[in-house]
Amino acid sequence: MTDVNIDWSGEVVPRHLWLFARDHTTTREAAVDLSRKISEMLNNVAIVPFSVDSRAKSLSSYEAKTSVRDDGALKYPNPRGQIQDCVAARVLVFTSADKEKVCQVIRTGMGPAEDRDPGESKLNGYSSRHFIVGAGTWSVGSSPLAAYFEAYTGLEIQVRTIAEHAWAEYEHHVRFKPLSSGFGDLSPGDRRLVEVLFVEAAGFRQEMDRRFERIEQVMTQAPIGQVDVAVGSLVPSTGIDAAIGIGELQAWLDVRYPKSPMSTSAAYSWITEILARLGISTISAIDEQLDTVDSDHVAVLMAYKFPPSQVRRLDDDLLAAFGDTYLAANLDVQSDEPNRIQILQWRLGRIRGKIRVYDLLGTDVPAHLRQVDFSGAQAFRAVVETALTKLPLESVLIPGAVSEIDDLGSSARAVRRSFTNNIDLWLHNNLSRDFAESLIRQLFDMLPRSLDISLVKAGDVIDRAGGCDAS
Repeated sequence: MTDVNIDWSGEVVPRHLWLFARDHTTTREAAVDLSRKISEMLNNVAIVPFSVDSRAKSLSSYEAKTSVRDDGALKYPNPRGQIQDCVAARVLVFTSADKEKVCQVIRTGMGPAEDRDPGESKLNGYSSRHFIVGAGTWSVGSSPLAAYFEAYTGLEIQVRTIAEHAWAEYEHHVRFKPLSSGFGDLSPGDRRLVEVLFVEAAGFRQEMDRRFERIEQVMTQAPIGQVDVAVGSLVPSTGIDAAIGIGELQAWLDVRYPKSPMSTSAAYSWITEILARLGISTISAIDEQLDTVDSDHVAVLMAYKFPPSQVRRLDDDLLAAFGDTYLAANLDVQSDEPNRIQILQWRLGRIRGKIRVYDLLGTDVPAHLRQVDFSGAQAFRAVVETALTKLPLESVLIPGAVSEIDDLGSSARAVRRSFTNNIDLWLHNNLSRDFAESLIRQLFDMLPRSLDISLVKAGDVIDRAGGCDAS
C-alpha cells in the first residue's frame, strides 16, 4: 500500500497524515484519560502533584515531526509505529523527592519501555524525566487508552519539579522561539553568553530544589527511613486466622465511612489480616484503637483527589493510630498494592506529627495530663476529666456530647469513660477538630478564670479557663 490516500484541494496528502487527522478524537480522549489515570495512581499513594496535564499532538506538529530527516533519510519512515508522543502528559511536583516518588509509581505501575533524562546528555542544565509507556495491565479497562494503543505503540510522560519546569519553559522560550525572543539574531558571542547563563541558572534551580526538599523534610518531621520497629508485640503472621469476619467488617465500615465506596473482596481480606497481625480481634477493639484518630483530619492531610474506598480510609486511619508499628504489621502482607511498605512510608510522611497537636498547660491541669500530645477527641476527654476536678457533675454535662447514659445517638460513636469519684460518662467520639474545639470551649467557659488551665494547639494558646480566648 502506498502512502497516498486522498487529494485535498489538488494536493496529495500522505496516508499517515490522513490517518492521524482521522484519529484526532481518539488521541484527544486518550490524553484526557491518561491525565485521569495518572492522577488516580498518585492519589492512591498519597502523592499530591502541583499539576498533571496532558495533550494530544496537533496535526501541524505531527506533520513537522514526520518530515524530520537524519543524514538525508526520514527519521521516522513508519510514523505510526515510531512516533510515541502523539499523546503526552507532564507531571509537575514541588520537590525532587516527590519527583522520584512519581517516577517510581510510573516504573512500577506502567512498566515503561524507555526511562531517561535528556539533560544527562545535553549537559546544558535541562532536567526532566521522560518515559515512553506502552499498553499494559495499567491501561486495561480504559476505552480511550485502549483505542489509542490499537493504532499507536506508545505515549510519553514527563516528570519535573516546578523549579525544573520554570527553567525549561524559559529556556525553550528563549532558544526555540526566535521570532518572539530574538535569540536567533544574536551574535555568536552573545548566544554563547546566554547558554552559559542558563547553565548558571540551572545551578540556582538545583539549589532551589534542595531548599524545597529541606522545607518538606521539616514540614513532615524529617525523612522516613527503613522500617525499624520491634515486632515482638505483633501477632506472628504464619497461620493467622482473622478473628473479624469480612461481612462483619464491611457492616462496620458502612457506618464509619458512609460516603466511601466499597472495596474489592481482596482488599477486605488483607485488611482483616493486618488487623489480626495487630492483635485486633473484635470490632470494639478497632473502635478503641481509632477513638483517638480524627478521621476527617487524616482525610484532609491525605488530600484525596478521588473518593477513597472504605479499606483505604481504614488503612490510613490505622496508619495514623499506629505509625511505624503499622508499617511493621504490613511487612509480609500480600495486598493489591505493589511496593506497599514504601507507599505507607509516603503516606505516613503526610500525617506524621500532624494528628496529635493539642496540649493542656497549667498548674491546675492534672499532672498526668500535662505535656501530653492529644488529638482533638483526646483533648476533649482530657478537658472533661480536668473539669470534673473543678466543677460539679451537672456543669460538665453537654447535651448531645457528654451524658450519664448512652443516649448520644449512633452517629456519635459514643464511648464510656470512667473518671475519679466513681463517675462514668458517655462521651461523643466522632469529633472533627472544629467540633472538639467548640466542646472544649463550652467547658472552658464554665471554669473559673482564676484557674491556670490553657489549651495549646500546635504551639499556640487558643483558649484559657474562664473563656478568655487567646486568639
